[in-house]
Amino acid sequence: MIRKAVKILYTVLAIYAVLVATHLGEFWPFSIYPMFSQAGNEWSRSLVHEVGPDYKVTDWNTLLSDELPGDVFALDNIGFNQNDLANLISKNEDWSPRRMQSIRHFFGDYLDENGFVVYRVRGKYAEEDSHEVIIEFTPYFYLFPDTTILNPKLEN
Repeated sequence: MIRKAVKILYTVLAIYAVLVATHLGEFWPFSIYPMFSQAGNEWSRSLVHEVGPDYKVTDWNTLLSDELPGDVFALDNIGFNQNDLANLISKNEDWSPRRMQSIRHFFGDYLDENGFVVYRVRGKYAEEDSHEVIIEFTPYFYLFPDTTILNPKLEN
């Protein structure tokens, strides 16, 4: 009886370890409360700004919050969770045309008349003992009605 329970326990732990290893650590409970387990570490999120269809792409450099063009676009409007977009951006290393098209798909009819910038937002302490936080906005995509432009610094 005890041997059977031990075998079941090891089997469950092995399956759990495989799931955690193959999902980049994003498997329950590790992804639920990272604010406690990763406090003080650098963090990454996403942000979408609406810029209009005639916006001219001039710069791919990292920006600060007061330098961002356009207005914040609420992802709730398209039924897309901000954390899902952040994970997609931060964990994706291969930006194939198919993946870029999948991002366009989420914006649907909003892309008929609008342009959008998708940013990766990174926050970190300015210095190890400092209480000042630096937040940087890196443009990943410019989405326009007829085209998607990937940051050339990200292309493989």
